[in-house]
Amino acid sequence: MIAAPHMLVGAAIGNSIKNYYFAGILAFISHFILDAIPHWGYIDDLTQVKKRDFKLAAIDFAIGIILILVLFFGELKINFMLILIGIFGSLLPDFLLVLLSFFPESKFLSKFDLIHDRFHKKSLNKFTGITTQILTILLTLLTI
Repeated sequence: MIAAPHMLVGAAIGNSIKNYYFAGILAFISHFILDAIPHWGYIDDLTQVKKRDFKLAAIDFAIGIILILVLFFGELKINFMLILIGIFGSLLPDFLLVLLSFFPESKFLSKFDLIHDRFHKKSLNKFTGITTQILTILLTLLTI
């Protein structure tokens, strides 16, 4: 799954769960649940990241931030820190994979990569993969 759906679900969890630790843990777990849905991604191999991939990641992250700002920051009763913890928790698994590309000898990160791969389901075609991500965003919007 690209970053924006992970971020949006993480923010929704942080906004709904009023416990900092529980929000972070649930957002972290949500990452694996979302990755189990067949989806499309723009980076296939972290060891061969291209300049284009950084641009797409920046756009993806910006879209996630914009959606979160539009959805949450008109409300008076939000806890900004809980939303940030939710976002961080939902993105942490992918951050750990990026670290693996810098520290390939890390046993912990290598084992984490194996666990992450067990949950990760890429779509066989781009249309289906993008559609599942749009549906994830729309379903999240309905719960907010």
